[in-house]
Amino acid sequence: MTKRTRTQVYFTEEQRRALDELAARDGKTMAEVVREAAATYVARHERTVHLPADVAALLESAAAARGASAEQVAVQLLSEVLVAEAPRPKLPLFDEGWDESDDARRVDELLADGFGQDR
Repeated sequence: MTKRTRTQVYFTEEQRRALDELAARDGKTMAEVVREAAATYVARHERTVHLPADVAALLESAAAARGASAEQVAVQLLSEVLVAEAPRPKLPLFDEGWDESDDARRVDELLADGFGQDR
């Protein structure tokens, strides 16, 4: 069995009543119900990535060289790559009313046409 630590948690009356009902229904202690709920919550927020042995060794080596954990290095590297590969807006952003060959030269004129006019 895994070593356990004692923790004090405060529940609202409604939460405590619901936990007691679940425990009674399932034939468990309230502590078992709370541990199961905590395990489910933690598992829902974890991500596991299985790496080939050679890649895992490179990651561990990079982490040691940086004085960081393998998880910290993996998050940093993945963030850099994913941000760099994120989709960029494609030009032109608008299809109607834009003439690529002329609008850049006429930008001042086009902007001036719209300013100062009541519409």
